[in-house]
Parts: sequence; structure tokens; C-alpha cells
Amino acid sequence: MLRKTLILSGIVILRIAAPTAMSAQTGSTAALSAESNIFRAGGNVGVSLTDGITPFLINITATGTGRIATFGASGSTTCGCVGSQGPDGGFTGNPDTNINSWGSISGISGPGGMFLVGVFLGADLPSSAPTRRTVVPQAASFDDILLGQVFFIGDGFTGTGSGSIQQFFVPDGATRLYLGFVDGGNFQGNPLAFTGNAGSLAVTWAIQGTTPTSTVPEPSTIALLAAGFIGMGVMTRKRRVAM
Repeated sequence: MLRKTLILSGIVILRIAAPTAMSAQTGSTAALSAESNIFRAGGNVGVSLTDGITPFLINITATGTGRIATFGASGSTTCGCVGSQGPDGGFTGNPDTNINSWGSISGISGPGGMFLVGVFLGADLPSSAPTRRTVVPQAASFDDILLGQVFFIGDGFTGTGSGSIQQFFVPDGATRLYLGFVDGGNFQGNPLAFTGNAGSLAVTWAIQGTTPTSTVPEPSTIALLAAGFIGMGVMTRKRRVAM
């Protein structure tokens, strides 16, 4: 009877040490408007934010720490001053994007313009805008994104329409994700000039959440398991002696 109890105790302990289940969510939007002003995310306010429309909102239901978002985007947009651009943006020969922060949302800088961007927010807006990011379109993963920090998404791949799927680590505390664009006078300075942009993108996303639990037993667990196995050995020895 004691031997059975010890074996069952070991089984329960091992089950407790197993990783917790992952939660995930997926979704899509067929028409993300080129007028979607990322600086209007979460009710961020300001004179120039009357321009354009509110960016697309995703309420994050995937839970846990170490959450990862992936994206896929297609379609084309235009600011009206040059030809159409895909999700990675473009404008060869024009000034690169260099947009200032506004209110609680950071600006962003990087090559080209009209690329798809996102911003993670918690229940409330940050008290101030975090540091601006510089676009690195070919990176395989982005693990330093902050709440309120605009980040480049593009088409979600390391290449334009090709390459590996990029991974975007969701900052802890994020409950909302907004998708949109950055714009300004010649893509410089304060955010504005969203109204009049044309075209749209089809965007899909997946957010996977985990709460990692170590599969290595705690010291107390190891001791209990050891005691169980020793006990099993003692019982077996006694049984053999009795025979």
C-alpha cells in the first residue's frame, strides 16, 4: 500500500511540474484604410490628431508572459503624392520617414513611407511617449517593443513578400494592439496629412501567449521524489528478505 502511495505521489508531482497550456488568438481585417492614424490609438489627443481615422483595434485575449505576435499583410496604399506602395512601404528617392512623437505615442523613423505599423497599449495610455524606434525591416524578431511605442510591421516577413515570418514580442501589460500608418508633411515632423490617403491592406494576425513553467523540479520536489524512490527500494528489499 505504501509503495502505491509513493508512486502516485511521484506522478502528481511530475504533472504539477509540466508546462502550462498556451492560449492563442487569430484574426484578420480585409480593409485597413490608409487613413488609419496610429497616433489616435487609445484616445491619444492633440490638434493634428483630428486628421485621418482611428486605427484598427485588436483587443488582446491571449494571456501570459512571453507572448508573440505574427502578421501577414497584402494590398497597396498611396498618400496621393506618389504611386501605390505595398505593406513594406516605399518611395525610392523621397525623404525617409522621420515622424515626431505625439502625446503618449512615440514617433518612428525609417526608410520609405506608408508602411504598416502597430502600437501596443495597456488599459491606459502611457504617461509620456517612449523612445522612438528606427525601422529595421529585415529583422527576424523584435523583443524590445514598449507600450506606446510605434513599431514597423510591414508585410510580416523578413523580405518583401518572402523570407521568414517575423516575430514580435508583446510587452507585458499589453491588452490592446492598434494597426495603422504614420504620415506627415513629406513624411517629416509632426503627424498629419492622413486624410486623402487611399487604398487599404488586408491584414491577418496571430498572438500566442504562454506562462512558462519550469519542467525542472524544485529542490523540495526532488527531495520528495528521492524519498519516494528510497522508500520503494526499502519496501522491495524487505519483501525479498521476507520471502
